[in-house]
Amino acid sequence: MNKVLGTYEPDNLFAANQELPAVADVLEIAASQDLKRGSLVNVNGAQIAATTDGVKASGTITFADQPSANDTVTIDTKTLTFKSADPGENEVLIGTDLAATIDNVIDALPDSVTGSKSSGVLTITAATAGTAGNSIALAKSGSNITVSGATLSGGVDEVVDTDVYAVLAEDCDTTEGAKDAAVYLTGEFNIDAVKVNENVDDMAAVKIAARKVGIFLKKNI
Repeated sequence: MNKVLGTYEPDNLFAANQELPAVADVLEIAASQDLKRGSLVNVNGAQIAATTDGVKASGTITFADQPSANDTVTIDTKTLTFKSADPGENEVLIGTDLAATIDNVIDALPDSVTGSKSSGVLTITAATAGTAGNSIALAKSGSNITVSGATLSGGVDEVVDTDVYAVLAEDCDTTEGAKDAAVYLTGEFNIDAVKVNENVDDMAAVKIAARKVGIFLKKNI
């Protein structure tokens, strides 16, 4: 694909007192975006500072049958002991059937997790997303109970991408597939005119990241 670079109409994208000339090139812009001139993109052609949601850690407690009295399950720092009658603090009543027993466990879970059941499987999910949930303990005693692991797993922290690579030099709609577009690799740009993902509420980190690759974001005075 051929591009004629450096022929775009003047606008407020550039810093008013630009000392560093803009250097242009072509970059493949990732699919499923509708980006405007001035958008900051990463090396993969995606608009920077797009937030990737965190993932909540989870695990399972599986009951092959009703637990016996004095069997236990441990979730986080809380150990629950099964009782056939008159349960006290940190004790769970063995219900009339397994579903009722699991419901009683869910009612007694610590605030750090939530629970849901399907047949004889109790899924334990961290209350908040992130890798911290991967340290929530799971344990059991009793032959009818198994756990998926010693801790919950699969928790992922939220990520905000500030890995600036270029400034988009033209509007680029890739909703129907990735395409090449002209970009500026270096230069001095008006920080109020560049475009980032709507999740960004602090341009300070973006400005620092951009400076590392020769893109300088300034206030036009």
